[in-house]
Amino acid sequence: MNRQHFFQFIPRSRLVGYGILLVPVSFLGIFAMGEVLGGDVGGLTHIAQVTPLLLISLIALKRTHLAGVLLVVCSFLLGGVYFLWTGNMPMGTKILIEAILFVPSFLAGFFFIYISSS
Repeated sequence: MNRQHFFQFIPRSRLVGYGILLVPVSFLGIFAMGEVLGGDVGGLTHIAQVTPLLLISLIALKRTHLAGVLLVVCSFLLGGVYFLWTGNMPMGTKILIEAILFVPSFLAGFFFIYISSS
């Protein structure tokens, strides 16, 4: 199947990539605000998790292909490490967290790579 034919329904893949990145950024941002406002200073660690996503988003403005590759590789590696690190967590919880935090970054990276090659 021709790549152009497959993606003809997506007019602006870069905007789709940024939209998909909003999922983990907003999820982690809500947790950070909730924990910090609740008095738990440990919630600031979520800001450290959001920062790389925001920096890669800024890179995508100028070097879309590089940002896409970074997102795909980092989300794949970090998702795998997280999956192995949470060994005793229930499988359903692992899958849900992977789907919210790592899969959107992978998909956004895919769209950034696609838009840079067309």
